[in-house]
Amino acid sequence: MKNNRFTEVFAAIATAGTIFSVVAPVSAASLNNTSEWNNLVANQVQPRATDVSGFQTLIPQFQQFVQPEGIAIPDNQVRRLDPSRLQLKSDSNVRVWFLNEGAFYRNQLAYEAIQGSNYQAELVFQDASCISGNNNNCEKPSSDGTLNVGDYVDLGTVTGGSQLNFWLRANGANPQDTGGTNPATNVKNIYSEAATQNPDGLEHIVAYEYNDYLLVGFEDLFGPPGSLAGGNGTIASDRDFNDVVFVVDVGKNNLDDKAYIPEPTSALAILGVGAVGLLKLSRRRINSDQ
Repeated sequence: MKNNRFTEVFAAIATAGTIFSVVAPVSAASLNNTSEWNNLVANQVQPRATDVSGFQTLIPQFQQFVQPEGIAIPDNQVRRLDPSRLQLKSDSNVRVWFLNEGAFYRNQLAYEAIQGSNYQAELVFQDASCISGNNNNCEKPSSDGTLNVGDYVDLGTVTGGSQLNFWLRANGANPQDTGGTNPATNVKNIYSEAATQNPDGLEHIVAYEYNDYLLVGFEDLFGPPGSLAGGNGTIASDRDFNDVVFVVDVGKNNLDDKAYIPEPTSALAILGVGAVGLLKLSRRRINSDQ
């Protein structure tokens, strides 16, 4: 997590997403307070060795996007998505794979599926931290991490017409949850696909379609680049959007057309994909003994 020209690209892309997303999402935010998160059921994480879908062989293609030597992909291979419009056309068994993380914090990832009065919400990853070793090739793994690259969660069947939203609770998995005085370990900001619902009013998620999968990245720090506000403490916001990176299978060609954002230039499309964590991080893990 360090500032450089790719951070500037991310900020520009997030702004572009706001410009081109002009219609409100299906439903207003609904996981934007801590009490709701405390009541969420945690999904069972499945080890990557049990995955017979074929996705494990594709991981190197996705991992290139979170390496410093990341390759720019031709815009005819990728499509930028509006994360507030991930609406499914038909029923689908949705699966989410953990791809990488480059966070100071120990973040939590949740989802909600909304169709009219029907609503479901659960934790995807209780603790989206990467285990060191095990050929994980993570940006910054830790010995007390919980996930291997390629571990996955099955969300079950999400019905056609449902709006699929993802949420991040910054540092929500840190055991030092309450009662401390260090803002860096106590921050629990909650970020969604809707900038207007985020505590800083900024975009905190980017999404792309690549090889019939969704590639999604979250930013977990409050505010514009360099900000120390909002509980950041001494950790300056970098806007790199690679603090939790994951891949989602909703079924081939199963997103409503409204999810796709027309790119103003091919360069933006190329930089947009490369920007999902095209940074090797220099970071320290914040844990409960700080």
